[in-house]
Amino acid sequence: MFAVLFSVIGTTAEAQIDFVTHTIDTELTRGYQTVVVDLNRDSRPDVIALSTRLPDL
Repeated sequence: MFAVLFSVIGTTAEAQIDFVTHTIDTELTRGYQTVVVDLNRDSRPDVIALSTRLPDL
């Protein structure tokens, strides 16, 4: 399993929405939760992924 973030491009209701795939980690095994939030308030999304086999957050 690998983590993938999809970002949405488009600003109006009439605009076509295009999804862009960004591979974050290809070695995340048995991942069970991902959260995307701006933790440090820099207006960029921060991705947090939890896995049962990795000791790091």
